[in-house]
Amino acid sequence: MSALLSARLVRPSYSTAMVERPRLYARLEGWRSRRAVVIHAPAGYGKSSLIARWLDVAGLARQAAWITLDEEAADPARFVADVAAALETLRPGVQALVQPILADPRGDPARALSRLLDGLADHTPVAGKDDHLLLVLDDLHRIQSPAVDALLLAMLERGPPTLHLVLLARRRTGPSLARLHAYEKLIFLTADDLRFTEAEVAAYLRARGFTTSTAAEVAELTERSEGWVAGLQLAALAQRRPGDVGELAASLAGQQEWVGEFLASEVLDRQPPAIQRFLLQTAILDEFNAPLCAAVTGDDQAHALLAAVARADL
Repeated sequence: MSALLSARLVRPSYSTAMVERPRLYARLEGWRSRRAVVIHAPAGYGKSSLIARWLDVAGLARQAAWITLDEEAADPARFVADVAAALETLRPGVQALVQPILADPRGDPARALSRLLDGLADHTPVAGKDDHLLLVLDDLHRIQSPAVDALLLAMLERGPPTLHLVLLARRRTGPSLARLHAYEKLIFLTADDLRFTEAEVAAYLRARGFTTSTAAEVAELTERSEGWVAGLQLAALAQRRPGDVGELAASLAGQQEWVGEFLASEVLDRQPPAIQRFLLQTAILDEFNAPLCAAVTGDDQAHALLAAVARADL
């Protein structure tokens, strides 16, 4: 296994001071009866950290494999190879089932995936042992490939009942999951679910050694940050007096430079040029609609660009 592949299969670490989120752990409890856990939320909401911590809290780390996807996984053969390498860590021997097919330049990735799923289904359960597996696909938004979408849908609809996917993305992406959602085969979380509550903001302050905060201060911090954990972290970085709740609130009110750098590097720079240009041109508007955006940008594709921005949760 190459060093690059090994790095993609490593579960990300999380801070030892991470806020525990039992209300979200409870939402994930029914995963064995669902085909997948799907989390869509923009950058900075703690998708990966939540799942990484949940696996430890729930005692599931030994039943889970992790892939951090990149743009090259849009190639179906590469995607199947990564999935096989990840599942090999849980079911030794399954990777060998697909290697001959993928090594053939004319090999069919869909056939390789079918062989892999059959191999998992043929695995003999150990009496008294939880045989369910979790495969986490992180950064799914990096893949724009109808062919890979079809492979994902095959995994969800035709994979063995003991294989469950966890799909983490910054926006709605991948195959249509409407049918699975309708049949209650998914656990679905969004940014609204991941936002910190006042209780979680208070726990965040305690974990990071802030001085005693009042309920009013916690409420103000929650409102100003909109429960966005990255916003709280950026404000804390901007502090000159660490641990001062009053200064943290002031930092949140004046952290435009920090937030701007974060959004530029983590969000804007990763958009296609047309979307980047559209966002920059329309940033002057407090409220907007398609005709207004068209007037500001002079682009007759403003309606389509605005729809793309909405789909991407931007």
